[in-house]
Amino acid sequence: MTSLRFKHCQEESEDRVLIAIQTIKEVKTLHKAPSTFDATRLIAEAETGQNSSNTCVVCKAAGHIKPTEPLETHHVAGRSNFEAVTISACLSHHQHLSIMQLKWLVKDTSPENRLASYLFGFSDLFYLMWEETTLNYFQELSKAFAYRGYYFRDRSDKA
Repeated sequence: MTSLRFKHCQEESEDRVLIAIQTIKEVKTLHKAPSTFDATRLIAEAETGQNSSNTCVVCKAAGHIKPTEPLETHHVAGRSNFEAVTISACLSHHQHLSIMQLKWLVKDTSPENRLASYLFGFSDLFYLMWEETTLNYFQELSKAFAYRGYYFRDRSDKA
């Protein structure tokens, strides 16, 4: 039923960013963000496929800059959902993120599942940052993005 679909699924590119930014703002009200990390900038760079520092985003968040390590392009929501939404990752972190992606990536490309995949992808990225830094801010971002992802995936099941 179309009336059950969340209005943000209609204008995917703008609305997914707005949802991500709102999620970041909500987490920031409760948890202090590291001064060296800007989650909103990460979203913007992923949307444009740009990496201003030309380093692995996970390594950068953890302060493990490895300028000589080759980078790979990771499709945050999976290539089949939003091919242009990418981040740079070293081989190790790219492999880890790709394995994590297998637990939620589905073939159903409804607008709700595409949005859920986008949110789950960032949840995985923030979770990996939390593993590398043990900063609660990243753990809370991961949880908040995952909760929103489950919301949209569940909406898809009811549509």
